[in-house]
Amino acid sequence: LQFDDITLVTLYSHPHPHLLEQSYGILASCTKLGEVSLQVVKISAIQAVVTMVPHHPVINGVAEDRYFLVEKMGMEIAHFGSEENDDE
Repeated sequence: LQFDDITLVTLYSHPHPHLLEQSYGILASCTKLGEVSLQVVKISAIQAVVTMVPHHPVINGVAEDRYFLVEKMGMEIAHFGSEENDDE
């Protein structure tokens, strides 16, 4: 019997084109695709870890439940304050 290291991920829509354009490509605002978008993947297939942060932009006068993409949230501070020193 063999076990694989797996995880469950959820897929999101493509970014809202107007918000993406108006933010000069910075704000990737997406919607959840729902339970049908759940995918089981091998951990070894993961290329990046991102966070989808909830936000409620007003689009055409209507507040929408959306999520914006943040790459490696918190990971960039894992080594904050420590510097590699090649002299040691």
